[in-house]
Amino acid sequence: MPLKKFDKNCLKLCLCTNASKYGVEKTLLILKNALKAGVTLVQIREKNLSDRELYNFIIKAKKICNKYNAPIIINDRIDMALATNVDGVHLGQDDLPVYVARKILGPDKIIGLTISKVEQLNDDVSSVDYIGVGAIFKSVTKPEAAVVGLKGLKDIRECTNLPIIVIGGINFKTISEFINININGFAMIREIFESSHPYKTIKNLIRIIDKVL
Repeated sequence: MPLKKFDKNCLKLCLCTNASKYGVEKTLLILKNALKAGVTLVQIREKNLSDRELYNFIIKAKKICNKYNAPIIINDRIDMALATNVDGVHLGQDDLPVYVARKILGPDKIIGLTISKVEQLNDDVSSVDYIGVGAIFKSVTKPEAAVVGLKGLKDIRECTNLPIIVIGGINFKTISEFINININGFAMIREIFESSHPYKTIKNLIRIIDKVL
């Protein structure tokens, strides 16, 4: 069942999918193991699947997330969020305004918004449950993304009390750099999907994350 109240603790470790690169079946298998290991949020982040492929993938992923009582949200696609009745969406700066998304989705759905600079903390963020800040470091997955850096993240943190999840170049080596910045979690793709042992990797990631948050 979709969440009725947003719990910022779900931001601790978000797994973003890329089935277009890793394959649908492999992604679903890793997703299952990731949730079993302790991933707290799943974001369906697919740019290259057809609408039918995306719909079918979301339905399968949602079934797995429900089994582990983990929220599942969709990147950008409000229409797919409605069609599949998932827990919410994550929007970018070029997507529909948040207040419009909130009208469409209603008060109980999760809405996250990507922020890369303080100036984007406008009136639109009043309707979001959390903000995603990134790319913090240079991202292999999204090389065109502007790099916010730790200084930019700190500036954003000082200007809002909203929960923050960070993305972009997050791995074992960089997690410790976020200590004392007061963020709420990390979003990852490659560190998990390209691991030879995703379950063990996630267990170790959570151990490090717990020392930072």
